[in-house]
Amino acid sequence: MKRTGFSQLSEDVMQNIFSRLPASAFSSAACVSKCWNIVCRRILTKPKFASALSLKPTLPDAAKEVLDKVLSEPIVPHFAIACIGNEFSLPATHELLTQKLGSRVPLITHTASGIIGADVTNNLQEVRWKSIDDDEDDDDSDSNGDSLLDRGIVLVIGFVPGLKVDAIPLLRTMTVPQIYLDGNFLMDIKDFTASFSDSESPAGIILFGVSCDSSTYTDRNIDMRLIMARMVYIGVVQHRQYPCGPGSFISRASLAFYEVLGAERHFLIVNGVGIKSGDPFLFYHSDSDTASSSCSGAYSDLATLKEESGLSCLPLRNGAPSSGEKEVFGGLIFSSYLRGETSNLNVESSPFHENFPEVPLAGVFCNGEIGRGSSSSISQEDDQANYARCCLHYHSTIYLVLSYTPPTSEH
Repeated sequence: MKRTGFSQLSEDVMQNIFSRLPASAFSSAACVSKCWNIVCRRILTKPKFASALSLKPTLPDAAKEVLDKVLSEPIVPHFAIACIGNEFSLPATHELLTQKLGSRVPLITHTASGIIGADVTNNLQEVRWKSIDDDEDDDDSDSNGDSLLDRGIVLVIGFVPGLKVDAIPLLRTMTVPQIYLDGNFLMDIKDFTASFSDSESPAGIILFGVSCDSSTYTDRNIDMRLIMARMVYIGVVQHRQYPCGPGSFISRASLAFYEVLGAERHFLIVNGVGIKSGDPFLFYHSDSDTASSSCSGAYSDLATLKEESGLSCLPLRNGAPSSGEKEVFGGLIFSSYLRGETSNLNVESSPFHENFPEVPLAGVFCNGEIGRGSSSSISQEDDQANYARCCLHYHSTIYLVLSYTPPTSEH
């Protein structure tokens, strides 16, 4: 039988055509025939990252805009992260995205204090809203009286072949002590990792959470004038026992920060739980000006990482990377909403964007960030105190650089 029409096209031509299809049409094409499936698998041979930001005032319009953009190119979602304004319904957003992406895709939906990302016209934007804990009596509205404070969404989807991703919950309960919940959470992560690899340590963890309830902390040598300053924190090094196997535990140290809400006689009222009388602590005072000026240092660190690691920011075409050449395919930014002034345009994203201008990125403004410093600054020795101090910083911005090293020709 003589072949006619589309069946006569070479695989290179089909690959060029399929690489221009949106995600849904691409998935359908992969199911047509074995030949088409091979071509589609050739296109998606490396990790891929897609993100989009929308400030549409209604949830259906905003969700549709970001979904249309992230699914406009060939991609198979392996995970998704959505950060929204406080005026959008968290359950409704999660349901809308799940219906489109499928219930098998691990999805985290999070209420944020601001979002970072590129809109449908590829203009990079940083949008900060009021903290969800701030007063709600400010009159920030447009000519129609609609609030402009916290409506918007940034959506991230990732395709990471060979990497297993899942969402593991840690739920707060009033009946079970938090230390046991933390231990079970840690074991869930270890068990999930061990089920797919020879190691209990995952390649990476991203945490999203809410603040705890207030508690009282005491110390008779406190200078009560310190708590009058805005945004004062105490940092407490805490040692906790975590299960590392059946019937065995290991002690880990972490530096926990608690916001000082006020004082009564010799008592400090702080926002947090888990502190006991006698724990040593230090005061930390937030300085947003210093935090903003640190962006130049972040730019230098990312530039050094790019140079020392030989990272490329150029997108690989048609799934044909240079053998052994590393590529940055995405970036995530977690920034304090209190850093600097809101008039600074794209100040938090500029260190990443200027080093990797063609790489998709997305970010969120948080109420507090947890992040480890450069791995080169952490000693291989088990120095728990120094390790704890490098893990958490207030008014920080944390950059997660996603890179990929293609296999060499010998493999």
